[in-house]
Amino acid sequence: MKTKIVITLLVASLLSLSNICFGQQSAMPHKPMTAEDSAAINSLAMYPDSIRRNILEACMYPAAIVNIATLQKNSSAQFSSIINGYNKDEQENLYNLARYPNLISALVQGGKKSTEQINAIIVDFPNEIHATALSYGKSNYETLKKIDELQQQTNAQFEQTISDLPVNTQSSFRSLIQMP
Repeated sequence: MKTKIVITLLVASLLSLSNICFGQQSAMPHKPMTAEDSAAINSLAMYPDSIRRNILEACMYPAAIVNIATLQKNSSAQFSSIINGYNKDEQENLYNLARYPNLISALVQGGKKSTEQINAIIVDFPNEIHATALSYGKSNYETLKKIDELQQQTNAQFEQTISDLPVNTQSSFRSLIQMP
């Protein structure tokens, strides 16, 4: 008799719980996809499988994404502060130099460079950046040094942010950070 009461209570509880769950489902209408959602999905679909897998892996750690976004926002503000005294064209040139990984570091490492030294460095970079690198490498060493220090600091903070994540997730974040 006692077992029958327990089973009855259990079934009644399950029915109540299922009604609550199903009731909640029906109370939440299907939300149609927005144009922004559709554009995001189409953008993701254009990437190779490996990048989509990296995105999926990174999405498993939203706190890291938020921290990295904050880091990017702060470093962008600091970069703007460094180049603030330059006119629009000069700012664009400095931004373009910063887009090439290790270029600014190579230009400032070991002190100011001669024209010959700069020419030897820029051989490893696309021709489109040669004239800018030569010009700014010769005449804006201190600014380039500040930009390099900011890049080094930001890279170290990024590595610190992902250091506690699984190795494959760290690799995914490193791969994604290189993407445009």
